[in-house]
Amino acid sequence: MKRRTIDNESAVSVWTNLRFCLNSGFYAGRPPSTEDLNSRILEMIYQGLKKDVSQDAATNFVRLVNGLSDLSASAFIVAFRSFLLGGCSQINVRQSKKDRSEIDNKDQAFAVIAQALKCPIPDESEIQRASLEIKEPFISQHLGEILDEEKR
Repeated sequence: MKRRTIDNESAVSVWTNLRFCLNSGFYAGRPPSTEDLNSRILEMIYQGLKKDVSQDAATNFVRLVNGLSDLSASAFIVAFRSFLLGGCSQINVRQSKKDRSEIDNKDQAFAVIAQALKCPIPDESEIQRASLEIKEPFISQHLGEILDEEKR
């Protein structure tokens, strides 16, 4: 059984054919959107983990995604980084509202402010509904990899 750790988060860019990057600030302040993150991208990450790390890592990724209530791209990246740092076994990642706005520099801060001025901030039920729309097709494909007690 192959088991490697991911040394470089740029692997996600390769796995997703540059359709997704692990720069949470790029997506900061935006609500969950299938334009930023969708089931196709989740599947690409799953396949990359399966190929380059292990089947266990890929299965744990399914379980991680299943447990996330906020799939705004920025919040997903914060959770996914925790998953990677935990050796691809940390599936219960605590999320907070601030994960949606994690930034790395002042340019990203201006983008978050502009987004907030441009669009109304969705309430938590809208966040959860949009997140379910993002993950539901992916989870449906991998339902057999989720423990019964984790099914939602």
